[in-house]
Amino acid sequence: MIRDTSAQDRPLSTTPVPRWRRWLWPAAGGAAMLAIVAWVASGWAAGSRSYDASRLRIAEVKRGDLVRDIVADGRVITANSPVLYAVAGGTVALKVVAGDAVEKGQVLAVIDSPELRSKLVQEESTLASMEAEASRAQLDARIARLNARKAREQAQIEHTAALRDLERMERGHAGGAVSNNELARARDALEKARIGLETS
Repeated sequence: MIRDTSAQDRPLSTTPVPRWRRWLWPAAGGAAMLAIVAWVASGWAAGSRSYDASRLRIAEVKRGDLVRDIVADGRVITANSPVLYAVAGGTVALKVVAGDAVEKGQVLAVIDSPELRSKLVQEESTLASMEAEASRAQLDARIARLNARKAREQAQIEHTAALRDLERMERGHAGGAVSNNELARARDALEKARIGLETS
């Protein structure tokens, strides 16, 4: 007969764990999780009630330069050694010194250039010559107008004289004192005077 080890086995004395203690930590974790979810939900609900949707502006975010307006008091100071440029060479005479207060349009420096002075004299001479030519042209035009007026007046006088001669010749021809040839010459002279008056 085979002997077993039942004689060697001894029962262990252990106290049983209550059922409520097994569920204590999971229940506490679940309650904490519910509290966090309720807090987040209440904050979200309060946030949705705090802001009106019509007051919100939604825009696309883009990269760009940030521009700001700044209002400040200051003083503008020029450089101690400004660089001057001129169209021609010459001697510069400064009218102000560094630190002087200047106004808009004020002359700050004068350039004395012999080259520019020579060009100015040349241009002034050309201007004087052109003005003299214009004066001569005006004088010539005035003389021409006077001559034209004189010629018209002369033509008017000749026409009047020819008309009177023709009238006298016609009276003489009617009385038999003037021949036909003399009357024809008087008529020709009147026609010539009329043409000269029209063309003057």
